Amino acid sequence: MPRNYGYGKSRVKHIGKYELIVEFYSFKKAHFYIYLDNNKNIYYSGTDILPDNKQKMLDVYKSLKTVSIIKSFIEKRNLVK
Repeated sequence: MPRNYGYGKSRVKHIGKYELIVEFYSFKKAHFYIYLDNNKNIYYSGTDILPDNKQKMLDVYKSLKTVSIIKSFIEKRNLVK
């Protein structure tokens, strides 16, 4: 059975102190979020240069597998304050 990545669906995974969420808001579009444990939003793809294409967003979501990779992703986008 294929996975359903349709409208209104989302995928969540927890890695270390981070929570990663990819949210599918239309047929071919998605947003990507990274939260800390305290629910502080530290990354939102809508304000970044990442395209909102669903497949590209899924690829980013799947590529973030360890805390060090997530930290590197955040630092590349100058999100650390």
